[in-house]
Amino acid sequence: MKFVLLFFPVCPYILDVVFIVENSFRNSQFDWTRILQFITLITDRLPFNSFGTLSRVGVITHGESPYINMYLDTNLNNTKTEIQAAINSVPHQSGLNGLHQSLTKASVNVFNAQRGDRAAFTNVAIVIMRTVYDDKDRNPISFLNKVDQLHKDAELVVAIGIG
Repeated sequence: MKFVLLFFPVCPYILDVVFIVENSFRNSQFDWTRILQFITLITDRLPFNSFGTLSRVGVITHGESPYINMYLDTNLNNTKTEIQAAINSVPHQSGLNGLHQSLTKASVNVFNAQRGDRAAFTNVAIVIMRTVYDDKDRNPISFLNKVDQLHKDAELVVAIGIG
């Protein structure tokens, strides 16, 4: 797995960004480390401050089950370096791919005001996955409904395939 970031300028916008990342048996520990490095590269270009008034980041991983590693309000008083350290400390797990449940968790649990989502700023969901195949929920209509809901909660949804 190779990540190439040729040109990615500093983002001038304040964003609420949620990373939804596959953390299943399909990713080795080496792959997982590279994925976290890639997320760190993206966050390095976002504006942060230690008052929580600039960009905010959330992280949801899905292996055996979805897990919210960081809500949008988890690191409000942290520096960019501390936020990136928290991202890099997300453990590698294994298990089946539970993408569908992670999409629901993003919509219900992370993109909401009680957990730091702000109506005045753009919501961005970045989905990093090896496959859209969900080992637990094989209903394509269910998946499309969850994707549709995520598009309602995030103004921009980016899916990045790896592998």
